[in-house]
Amino acid sequence: MTEFEIKEKVRLALGKSRVDAGKTQQEMANYLGVKYQTVQNWEAGVSNPSFYKVYQWFDCLHLNMYAYMGTSKDTVDSIASLASNLSPECQYKLEQMLIDRRCERLIQYAFFTKEYFFNESTKA
Repeated sequence: MTEFEIKEKVRLALGKSRVDAGKTQQEMANYLGVKYQTVQNWEAGVSNPSFYKVYQWFDCLHLNMYAYMGTSKDTVDSIASLASNLSPECQYKLEQMLIDRRCERLIQYAFFTKEYFFNESTKA
């Protein structure tokens, strides 16, 4: 799955989940502490929310992010491929998620894993 495809999947999931939950863009903006235009831009694909904001979005709506974005063999393969390129510290974090049986959580966030771990490894 390409970066563009991932961003498109996120964009579509944000809009659909908000509408399904009966929330307005303004309500989402208020909850997330961002401007109304920011939510508009995320849903239009003009800009992209951070991993944390996407997490907050689905938490606010009490919806399962996994149900809106799904997973695929390509996603799991991408995580496996990425792991070999991570710093030892990030590899350890990934390993702990698997050992602690948080696999479902890992897969829920698979679309953001690359960005999350890349940012973590550049901080080291």
